[in-house]
Amino acid sequence: MGIRISTGLVRAAGYADKLRRVLIAATKGKAPIEEAIKIASYINQHLFKIFRENNVEKSDVVRIFLNIDIIDGKILIDWNSLSVEVYKPHQEFEAKEVGLELPEEREVSEEEVKAALEEKERPEEEGSEYFEHVEVKEKKPPKEEEGILDKIKRTLKRIFGK
Repeated sequence: MGIRISTGLVRAAGYADKLRRVLIAATKGKAPIEEAIKIASYINQHLFKIFRENNVEKSDVVRIFLNIDIIDGKILIDWNSLSVEVYKPHQEFEAKEVGLELPEEREVSEEEVKAALEEKERPEEEGSEYFEHVEVKEKKPPKEEEGILDKIKRTLKRIFGK
């Protein structure tokens, strides 16, 4: 039974933990956990050597692929399927100051607050440049489209005067 193991993207500093967790999850119920932990540590020893030989730094991001087989509760590693992707930072940059100017803080007098509140509560003047006043009239349907409920309402208004 072949199983493809993939750690996903992980920092090189944390590949061992991630590989162990993925291996345990992939073999759960098919092999003892102790066997998965033992195999994970064995794979990690080899990966550590590979990382040192290829100058992989702890801050680099890696993704590890590996095929395994499980036979009678034993995990067998297919070393020919081992694939490691390493992602190094292409360019490091430093965040620079953005040209954002904050308004300067100043004390606001009580009179300024009152004036602002009065201006807000003042009704809009006609012909205001900011708001356009539009009068909306309710459009009544023609008599022939009037439904039975509309006829009853009209009759009740006529009788009771409302």
